Amino acid sequence: MSESTVRIGIVGMGAMGLTHAVIYSQLPGSTLVGVADTNKRLVSLAHGFAKTLPVFESLETLVDEGRPDALVVCTPADTHASVVDAAVRKQVLKGIFVEKPLANTYHDASRIARLASSGRLVSLVGFQKRSIPSLVQARNWIADGLLGEPRFFRSHWLAGHVDRPATGWKHEPSSGGALLEFGIHLVDLLEWMFGPPKHVKASAARLHSSRVEDFAAATLEYASGLVGVIETGWSARNYNPSGLAIEVHGTLASLTVNEDRAILYPDARADRDGPGESVVLHSASAWGSLPFLFALPENVLFDRSFIDHLAGGSASAPDFEFAARVSLTVERIRHAFEQSGGI
Repeated sequence: MSESTVRIGIVGMGAMGLTHAVIYSQLPGSTLVGVADTNKRLVSLAHGFAKTLPVFESLETLVDEGRPDALVVCTPADTHASVVDAAVRKQVLKGIFVEKPLANTYHDASRIARLASSGRLVSLVGFQKRSIPSLVQARNWIADGLLGEPRFFRSHWLAGHVDRPATGWKHEPSSGGALLEFGIHLVDLLEWMFGPPKHVKASAARLHSSRVEDFAAATLEYASGLVGVIETGWSARNYNPSGLAIEVHGTLASLTVNEDRAILYPDARADRDGPGESVVLHSASAWGSLPFLFALPENVLFDRSFIDHLAGGSASAPDFEFAARVSLTVERIRHAFEQSGGI
């Protein structure tokens, strides 16, 4: 692998595959050497996107002929285990980036994590919300102890993009639903901030879907005594674009955070150290120098972090092992609302 350029191949040319193709075709430090998809219509679209870009009809030919250093996997989640298995067996790759969720089940996610570990691969899962400066700052405030001991939180991520009955793998119980296909980003953020919950209670509801949930709500309890609520859904009419927010209250301070800004509210009591004044960080002022690549800033920054990890050989986060733990929490929430008879 060149010290200056990482060769990237993309498997799966749906919406996220096209997004990554746009980014990696222009991102300094990377070269997009080809894309692969078994869907002929998507292959045709890929040819239309860039007539000189090599397009292959299988992962194997992409790896053999395109000679990528790393793959970005953007196929449906229920294929991730087989795709990663095939990629690892080639024994020539340095890394694999898998779009979220890592898998539909904890069993498959754990298997994928073991495969990557056995191949000594740099691994990354597409939880790009972690790249947003306001969320990074909120997590740092918690990790640095500025809130004291977190005692309770509220969180939601809601959107209105499922506004009618729909079909496809995202709307099948084995591979979709609002929690697995949408709310998993929020589950990842909470796992990143607080670790895995000890106890889970949950309910769910349908509005437009007939086979999966359109909304899920869970109460999470942690070994530390922390208690929190998570709400997520993709059929909330008044959230278009989507709205993500987390509010945390601790023994020394509270914080609120969304994708635009993080605010710390320290305790102003005379017997506590601290400024007693709100601290605000705006994401727009903290992105730094990012090229405009027709994608959300967090997607560009996350893709660039994969290049940095590959070039430096350093461990990545969230890697497959961490993402498998996120899958376990999602599975526990789903099991809880299925047991509650919520849908």
